Amino acid sequence: MFDKKIIAILTVSSNYESLININRLLHEEILKEFKELHIIDLQNLLLFKKKKNNKETQFKFRNIKVFKPNNASELISFFNNKKLIAFNCFGKNFLSFKIHYILNKINLTQILLINLGSINNTNAIEIDKHSIKTSLINLLFFCKKKIINYLFKFLTIINLF
Repeated sequence: MFDKKIIAILTVSSNYESLININRLLHEEILKEFKELHIIDLQNLLLFKKKKNNKETQFKFRNIKVFKPNNASELISFFNNKKLIAFNCFGKNFLSFKIHYILNKINLTQILLINLGSINNTNAIEIDKHSIKTSLINLLFFCKKKIINYLFKFLTIINLF
């Protein structure tokens, strides 16, 4: 059985203060209930990214611990006999596919908190007849985003993520 329940924020950013400040009220309520919150920095697990050395973090906040695994086995071993409830703050882009695959091996409940966003319409492509090159770049970006989205959905359906 599970010894301990861990509440965590999964991120690929080292700006922990802004991560905490975005949803400060939610994190304060979590700290009241569970007395401890973890930030798990998964930068070293991104695809095609150079690993950064794990130095002692300068981030100090009461009852918040930072864990930055160097590899997948270190992350998996950290969660042995633990139940993880995590706020996913790194999205579903192509570079994070490896992280999603690794998280599938952990006993995990993910919460995708989408309370921030932009006002623009991301599905619209603006075509400027004076700049065909810009229009082609916009079209390529749109297609790439759609392909990655459908690939992510497919990998989720076949239970890789």
